[in-house]
Amino acid sequence: MARLFILGAGTPTPTPTRFGSAYVLEIEGEKIMFDCGPATTHKLVKAGLWPTDIDYIFFTHHHFDHDIDYPCFLLTRFDQ
Repeated sequence: MARLFILGAGTPTPTPTRFGSAYVLEIEGEKIMFDCGPATTHKLVKAGLWPTDIDYIFFTHHHFDHDIDYPCFLLTRFDQ
């Protein structure tokens, strides 16, 4: 069964409940992350996932609200 984690589905301007784009789709044990917007790494951990759990990442496009947390995400994968 597939599971979808919605980590952020907002706009470039954050609100208390919405951030930039970030989703994780889990299918047959593999986790695919779509986009890596603001605070994605923090929201991954808050959802019970770790950056090292992510098997693939896909960027829908390269606007900052879709990829600004990518450096943080990469660094935390190596600092485990």
